[in-house]
Amino acid sequence: MLQKYSELTAGMDFNETALIVGNGASISLSNSFNYNNLFLKAEELGYLSPEIARIFSQIGTSNFEAILNQLDITQKINNALSLPDILISQLPIINNAISTSSKQIKTALIETIRSVHPNYTELSITQDESNGILKLNKFLNQFDYIINLNYDLLVYYIILSNKTDFIDSFRNASTSRHNLAFNEDVINTRYGYKTKLYYPHGNIVLCVDSNGEEQKIRCSEGNTLLQEILNIWESTAQLYPLFICEGSSNEKVKGIYKNYYLTYVYKKILPNLPKNIVCYGWSLSENDEHILKQILKDSSEPFKIFISIHKGHKEDYIINAECTKIIERITNINNNTDIHFFNADDEGCWLNYNSD
Repeated sequence: MLQKYSELTAGMDFNETALIVGNGASISLSNSFNYNNLFLKAEELGYLSPEIARIFSQIGTSNFEAILNQLDITQKINNALSLPDILISQLPIINNAISTSSKQIKTALIETIRSVHPNYTELSITQDESNGILKLNKFLNQFDYIINLNYDLLVYYIILSNKTDFIDSFRNASTSRHNLAFNEDVINTRYGYKTKLYYPHGNIVLCVDSNGEEQKIRCSEGNTLLQEILNIWESTAQLYPLFICEGSSNEKVKGIYKNYYLTYVYKKILPNLPKNIVCYGWSLSENDEHILKQILKDSSEPFKIFISIHKGHKEDYIINAECTKIIERITNINNNTDIHFFNADDEGCWLNYNSD
């Protein structure tokens, strides 16, 4: 069922094509990206006390951002309520316990990411002799849209090697703010010709302040990016990471609707992507079904979807079963779809891209 990527995309107008990047793209460059559940990793590393773990259990999520947001809201509600004197006297103690828990959870998240996420210089593609990062930059820049489903920094690392041809929706809000602010009008104006980048599940580089305003942490150098992000999280009490990395499809949708930027991408961008879509490193698994449904909402025109498959040493029958399952998932949502599969290691795609 696998076809050649170069043959599938021959004659394709990449200016009318979207690229969806999944976790497999990151793992293909470093096995250090092969972690799916930060909550379980934090537990494994001993960063979550039993008391903190109970908070996650009571709220019914393993998503750090959701917990931090809930604790912040709880504290605001406590301060806004008209309470009897006997409770008012206890309010500082209660709010202090909430603040302490929030700091512990934030520290656990920071230390877990520090433990598992590779630094820029640890990736072989960043070494001068490999030229890999520039090759990937050119591969990404072919597309009209990049939809990055990953919360890791890989795509951002790649873009920093030559960022003039890419645009997201974050720009200077004022001269007094160090970070960049979300502005949905940016791409709709003079920057529309550039490759447009969106994060439907957020990203480590994104954060939210106590007013719910989305920001992107500013950094010009890839080799210091991860440390700068973690330093800002540590030093700014009312700044929370914006990414959803855990949970079922329904749980992710609930998290998306709690944030304006994620909702904007989900409702305005995904349903209006070009009809040609290349999926690289995306398994199209059940817990991302909400993304697939949003992309395939419009069945008035046929879609063409090109999906990478990690072949490795798999037997043909295993690959065929994998492809068949994906076909069923897509056609159950929209049967006006032309589906093709290619080997993730094919010439012309990802790290095997040749711009000559």
